[in-house]
Amino acid sequence: MPTAFSIISNFAKSYVAQCEERHGRLAVEQTLDAAHALMSHGIDRYPGKKKLDLRAEEKRAGRAPLARGGGVQRSVANRSDRTGQERRVAERRSAAAALLGLPQENLLYFLEKTAPRLQPWQRELLRIVRHIAQYFYPQSQTKVMNEGTATYVHYRIMNRLHEQGRISDGNFLEFLQSHTNVVFQPDFDDHALSGL
Repeated sequence: MPTAFSIISNFAKSYVAQCEERHGRLAVEQTLDAAHALMSHGIDRYPGKKKLDLRAEEKRAGRAPLARGGGVQRSVANRSDRTGQERRVAERRSAAAALLGLPQENLLYFLEKTAPRLQPWQRELLRIVRHIAQYFYPQSQTKVMNEGTATYVHYRIMNRLHEQGRISDGNFLEFLQSHTNVVFQPDFDDHALSGL
């Protein structure tokens, strides 16, 4: 019985091949490169998460627009005019956000649904990459947890062995250099970092 992934991958292979024939290999490759660059941002990490209601958030935070009174002073009336304008701007923004489906954490989904310049075949390629990224997301999380735990446990074991005198200072320093290289996180603009 075929798995969900085998169905997706078989469809993806044939669809990409068809797109290469129709639109050219370079165009398909550029779209896939862009999609793969955003693949880690194409994950629904919290599938049951509710959408944020901006109007409810404004009310909750106490930023509800003030009602105009009949006999108010001039400064209060000017403030009411400003709050009315601010309310209209906020309503336009929330309408635009609702139209775009914002806030949206999944960038590939957002681009797939709202990017104005994408052709239908490009949207389908984004959808394919998004589904494959979602399928492999738990595996990458497990890999990070396993490697992180292994690094921590290895450090504790070597530290304990050195404290007990079972390994020499030279061996421990050799381990520390290797360990430091493993856990070193270069800055984004570090010359040692060659790219993503």
